[in-house]
Amino acid sequence: EAIQAAASGRATYSVAAAAADSAAARTPSEQELRLLELVASGASNAEIAGELGIPAKTVESRLHRLFGRYDVLSRTELASFAAQQGWLTGQGTAGRVSNGR
Repeated sequence: EAIQAAASGRATYSVAAAAADSAAARTPSEQELRLLELVASGASNAEIAGELGIPAKTVESRLHRLFGRYDVLSRTELASFAAQQGWLTGQGTAGRVSNGR
């Protein structure tokens, strides 16, 4: 059936399977989740870099990649989107960041 469908130009991939793959592709990695938690906690790029042990430029690059992946324009939108998706736990590294306030 799949061969006949492909030969006739029809989709051979179920809509449910495509939706599941799309959602999985959009789910952040563990490190991206840590970064999202830190962004949501109000941490600066420098603070995130220190917490994750990576250069601030890498934080900036990862944020821009996440902006594109999730079609958002700001850190606030990104944090809001992550919260809506249920990705933010409010636990872990985000709670340990000191913003100097």
